[in-house]
Amino acid sequence: MRAKVPVALVTGASQGIGRAIALELARRGHPLGVSARSADALTALVSEVDDRGGRAIALPADLTDRADSKGLVARCTEELGAPLVLVHAAGLAPSSGLQDTSDEDWDRALELNAFAAFALARAATPGMIDAGFGRVVVIASTAGRMGYAFTSAYTASKHAAVGLVRALALELARTAVTVNAVCPGFTETAIVTDAITDIARRSDGDEAKARKKLEALSPQRRFVQPEEVAAMVGYLVGEDAGSITGQALGIDGGAVCS
Repeated sequence: MRAKVPVALVTGASQGIGRAIALELARRGHPLGVSARSADALTALVSEVDDRGGRAIALPADLTDRADSKGLVARCTEELGAPLVLVHAAGLAPSSGLQDTSDEDWDRALELNAFAAFALARAATPGMIDAGFGRVVVIASTAGRMGYAFTSAYTASKHAAVGLVRALALELARTAVTVNAVCPGFTETAIVTDAITDIARRSDGDEAKARKKLEALSPQRRFVQPEEVAAMVGYLVGEDAGSITGQALGIDGGAVCS
């Protein structure tokens, strides 16, 4: 076992899956750099980590801006230490038909869901290689393993993220760095709440019915909980997961294999 728990950098940490991951890694003793667009939400998260006896610093950033994507690892290194664990949980999920998907929607989805993962990994992995330990986890989606109608930009971006993970895992296979994707199904987050509202708006306005429709996409007939995703990430970034790399691990109630 390593004598020192490595610094972890978590993006998208202000809410949902990213927040659950940050709290799980803090519980495991990782000093944390937490990033999201909302400085206020990050301040609240840092306070919560501190109250639980952990250590975290807020690194506000808009990862649809390439300057922020390229500079975030350096900021974390300067303020906390080089991140040997990188979890890219920031993401957006535009939903619209092909003809209604704008160039801007496409660009933003690819920028945040795929390019930011690439830029962060490119910046962080040299330090991981030098340290003899590294873990990169990208939060993708079942949309990175299959397709969904009315989500062309989102689905393409998540397929890109999974492809990136597989390529980097092979490139780094002879080092001590692993690269994996975690692919949740519909998860109890603000993104799914927005999707429910949108489905109801497009149909009869009944949000309870829309929720049931999304739940029915899982053979378990329920949404994934953010803490379930966080637990998987906690395992993947640990010492015992050194042989797991290049994987797109589904947490979806069996949706992809059904």
